[in-house]
Formats: sequence, C-alpha cells, structure tokens
Amino acid sequence: MKKIILLLGIAFIIAALILTGCAKPQATTTPTAKPTVTGAQPVYGGTVRVINSAGPRILGYSLEQGPMDLFVLLCAAEKVVEYNEKQELVPHLAESYKIDENAKTITVKLRKGIKFHDGSDCDAEAIAWNYKYQTENKRVGYIDQWDYMEIKDKYTLIIHYKGDYNNQLLNAWLWSPPMYSKAAFEKAGNGDIEKSKDWARQNVSGTGPFRQYAFQRDVSLTMVRFDDYWGGKPYLDKIEYLFIPDPVSASLKMQAGEAELWFGVPIKDQLTLEQAGLKRIVGQPSVSMLIPNLNSPDSKWHNKDLREAVEYALDKEGMAKALGFGYYSPAKMVAPKGVWGYSESWPGRNYDPNKAKELLQKSGYKGATVKVLVLTGTAVDTATAVKRYLDDIGLNCEVDIADPGRYYGSLYGTGWEDLILGGFGVLGNSLQAFHMNLGDQPLTRMGSWSLPSELVSLSKQSRTYPDEAGQKEAAGKLYMALSEGAYLIPIYQVESASIASPKFHITYGQESGFTQYWARYWLEK
Repeated sequence: MKKIILLLGIAFIIAALILTGCAKPQATTTPTAKPTVTGAQPVYGGTVRVINSAGPRILGYSLEQGPMDLFVLLCAAEKVVEYNEKQELVPHLAESYKIDENAKTITVKLRKGIKFHDGSDCDAEAIAWNYKYQTENKRVGYIDQWDYMEIKDKYTLIIHYKGDYNNQLLNAWLWSPPMYSKAAFEKAGNGDIEKSKDWARQNVSGTGPFRQYAFQRDVSLTMVRFDDYWGGKPYLDKIEYLFIPDPVSASLKMQAGEAELWFGVPIKDQLTLEQAGLKRIVGQPSVSMLIPNLNSPDSKWHNKDLREAVEYALDKEGMAKALGFGYYSPAKMVAPKGVWGYSESWPGRNYDPNKAKELLQKSGYKGATVKVLVLTGTAVDTATAVKRYLDDIGLNCEVDIADPGRYYGSLYGTGWEDLILGGFGVLGNSLQAFHMNLGDQPLTRMGSWSLPSELVSLSKQSRTYPDEAGQKEAAGKLYMALSEGAYLIPIYQVESASIASPKFHITYGQESGFTQYWARYWLEK
C-alpha cells in the first residue's frame, strides 16, 4: 500500500513529490553529506535484511523499469540531484547546477572521480548516454521543451530547452532518470543491442553505495558494499532484500529478529510491531483513494454523478476508525491536510447514503457490477469496506484481489476496468507532487487515469509561476478542481511508515519516500 502512495506520490507508490518549484533555482554546491549523529555512534560492518512485498522485474534497463523496480534499487542507482532532509533538491552526482532563463540552458557540473560499479567513469559522456535513451523514448517529462544536450567538457553538460519558463524542469530532468553504466551495457552485448538489453534486465551497474551480488527473482536480491563509492565508505557490508508478499510471514520475521527493515507495512502490523519494541519510521502524509477509469472513451466513470455517488456512499470516518487503529483520519481531498492545495473551507462529500442513491439514479447507470482492483494484503480490508457501502446504495461491487505483479502492471501499464484502490503522497511541495503524478505530462503515468481535458490548461498555467506565492495559489486551484469534479475519490489520510529494528539506524522518511541514502545507514553490533 505504501508503495502506491510513494508512486502517486508513491506509493505507493506509491508516491510519492522537491524544492524545484519553491523559487527560481540558482547555482548550488550543497552536498548530500552524512548527517550529524547524536547518542550512539555509527560503526562499520553488518548485514541488514530488508523485507519488501515484491521484488523488481527489471534491474538495470531503465526504459522498461517501473517505479516499484527502481524503489528496491535505490541503494545502487543514483540521480543527478536528490532530496535532502529538508526535502529540497540538491546536487548529488552533480557538483552544481544552474539555470539560465535567458539562454534557456541548464548547466550541470558533475563531481569528479565517480565510478560505476563496473569501474567505468561517471562522466559527461556516460550521463549524456543515459539521457539520449531517456529522451528518444520519451521517458522524461516535458519532452516538448527538450532541445538537446551538449557535452562541454569531461564533467560539464548543458541542457538546451525550448519554450517558456517551467518550474518543473529540474524535477523532471535532473531528479527523475536514474543513471546506469554505458560501458557495462555495451560490453554485455558486445555490439548486439538485444543482448545488452537482456543483460541489463537482470543486472544493475550504477554509482550507488551497494552493488549487485545475487538476484533470485521474486525471492531475494543481495547487494554488497561498493568500496569505490564516491561518497565515502558505506557503513554496512551487505543488504539482503527478501520479497515476502504475505504480511503474516513478514511480521513474524521482524518479531523474530530475522529482518531489520520492512517497507510498506500494513497498518495493523505497524501497531503490533511498535508495541513489541520495534521502531515505526514515519514519512510523508498520504491519502488512500479510489481512482476511476477516466482513460477509456466508453468508461462509465466519465459520469460525474456516478463518481459523486461513490464518494457520498462511503462512511470515511467509520472506515478510518475501524481500519486505522488510530493512525487514519477521514480525507475530504486528495491533497493531505496541511499541504498546499488543502482547503479547510471545502466541505467535501460527507457520508450521505440517501444522496448517493439519488445521484446514482440521476447518473442513469444500471450496470450489473462495479469492480475494485486492490493489491493483496491489508488493503483488501479497505476494498471490502468499500464494497459494503457501494452495495448498500445498490451499486453492486466486486473486489478483485491482485498479486503485486498484476496490480502494478495494471496501475502503471495495462489499466483497470472500473476503480483501483491506490494512494497519493506529497514529496517536496504539493505542486510538484501533482505534476509528477497527476499533471498533463506526469513522470509516472497511470494505465487508466489521466488529467481530464478541462483541467489541462490550469495544469499548464501552474508551471509558469517562478515565485512560491504563485505556486501555492496554483496548487490550491488544481486540487480544488480535482475535488469539485470528483475525479479522484479520497478515503482516509495516513502518514506513510515503515518498521525497523531499534539497532538499525536509518534516516529514511526524512528526505522523501523515494530517496534512500544507504551509505549513511548503520547497524549496531
């Protein structure tokens, strides 16, 4: 569930998403340094076992890689810029970056001496190769503004762009694509591009603090310390990812001390494990929601009365109390409470089954079944509650429980028939989160949802504001338009969270839900 939040914000994916839009970016050389540690002091050595509900399908071939693939590989693959603990974008592989709005250029100076896991240089040529494939295959946002990339010298790149000012370019171009080794890719195929692709699907050669050691699809992934890591020697010796879709088995492993970190923990298990003395690592606020199919031309969900009927049918407060163990609160908007775009004055659509029935009748819909696609696990409890409330107003509901492969394949690829239970989280500020996941040119595209045409001009206009006040106002208009149109149906709000052993020291969640600084994390002996 959390993964959805991090993507749609998350994720989960997940969701989830950056300081890029807060002001006009200037040249900067702020490093992503190791944090100051108080109390216990970091020590070297140890193996951390990490539980995730699903493993990656694609390891190092970025053109086929989805958000959930990359999430597991953030210890190996890095980006030109990254979030810091203030959720600001700062140089990472880059030493600095600078936008010249008059010349319409973004100049990136890379750090010297960075190596990929295969020993090759992470220089301007290698970075430009990554961008060549990304842009040619339209894997970056705002491709209509991309002109060309120039290699000025061994460690300097210049992106030339077209069009008017866009406050989302750094986010879309410098943060989004992960960087992989050009030399390793070409060597694997020895001139045969298809062989190179096959190799990259099962192997990753990045610049991160850990390199691939062993991979058993759907079972485990072992990463070992990369001794030539540019950011200094990582504390840990090894990371062992265990892919366990069953939350009961995962919980037992955590309680038995057979794992040190669990990503995407069901809310009930969070409570149980926290009471057992494990750490609950809290991240960004996120909203669980139903996402209607708005892509198919003949979809019933283009009918606003039907979408509103579903929202009025849900007893959000009752669901939050029954399912949230004190962690959930009812949500009236997709924007979480407290972020840009959230409106205290917006009344929302409170539980009103009679009004829901009236709207359902007004919609004219008389179909036999409405399907809700849901990821296996405790999210099924939420979907089951949704079914009960929709059944109560005469909208016969069927819950379709999918394994991670089918669920994420539908969410990011093939689409879904009626509704999918997902989530939305905010990283950086909520205007950036909107454009990353919901905008007219999102970085993460959903299979059966895209921004309604009546909101496209508003979305484009929101990118033109260089100042924080303008961006905040634009975010308010966008999220209000989503709410008034019932284009997404919020259910409850929760802070994304993971569970860790008290002996494992980790800053994950402070930076963003899709940022991991594995060189900093350490394990008590």
